[in-house]
Order: sequence, then C-alpha cells, then structure tokens
Amino acid sequence: MFWKSRRRPVTELVSHPNLEEITGIVGQIPLLDLDDLQLLGEAWSNTTEAAQARARALDPECPLVVDVLRTFESITTTFRDTVAESDCPELAGSGLKALRDAVAGAFARPSLTRREHKVLLKPWRTAFPAPRLDTGDIGIITPYF
Repeated sequence: MFWKSRRRPVTELVSHPNLEEITGIVGQIPLLDLDDLQLLGEAWSNTTEAAQARARALDPECPLVVDVLRTFESITTTFRDTVAESDCPELAGSGLKALRDAVAGAFARPSLTRREHKVLLKPWRTAFPAPRLDTGDIGIITPYF
C-alpha cells in the first residue's frame, strides 16, 4: 500500500518551501523592461503540456493561489502601457504570459511534478539564465509589489 506524505499547508509566503525562487522572480519584476518582455515572449509557447501544468499551478488547492492571482493583477497593471506602446505588442504580451507562468510555477512548486515545474519556468530560465539581483539583500518581497 502506498501512503501519501502529509505536508502542512502553506498559508503564508515566509513559510513557503520555494521562497527563494519566488522572491527571485517576483523581485525582478519591477526591473523588467520591454526588451525583457520580448525575450520572454520569444521563449514562450502555449503547448498542451504548458497549459496542463498551468491549470495545475492555478488549482484552488495550490499554495497561496490567491497571492499568485494578485501578483498577476500587479503584473498586468505594471506593464499595461509598456505592452500597448510596443512595436510588437503580441510578442510583449507573450512575454507577460511567460512571466505569469514563471510566477505560477514558482508558487505551485510543492504541488507540481518536476516536469510541470520545468515547463512553466523554461521561458524564464531561457531569458534569464542567471539571477539579475541578489534577493538576500532585499529581504522578503510581497508578491504584489
């Protein structure tokens, strides 16, 4: 007989087991510009595998899904004018989708398989293979910067 491991539910960001990756992504959002969105957009594709991973990441049972949705709202608000004024709004819009996938994947890591997590983070890691800032110096960042 197989037993499911029982984990404590994650109810606050500071106790999230994937806090470092979350702050690494969310902390860079205010630093992103149009060129960064286009890099993300070039790396993003809406495959069936990505759509299924995204659906699992945004499941109501995933850790802090309300915080993820608030972060999505902040991303939309932050980049609305940037995308609208872009020479290639479709590419910048795809960049926003890649950014949302990275945020969702980072928050949902405890609930995702390794493959699902990798699929959602692939555009982010392709565009930014190395961290662009040291999150240890800025402390905990709220997801809705």
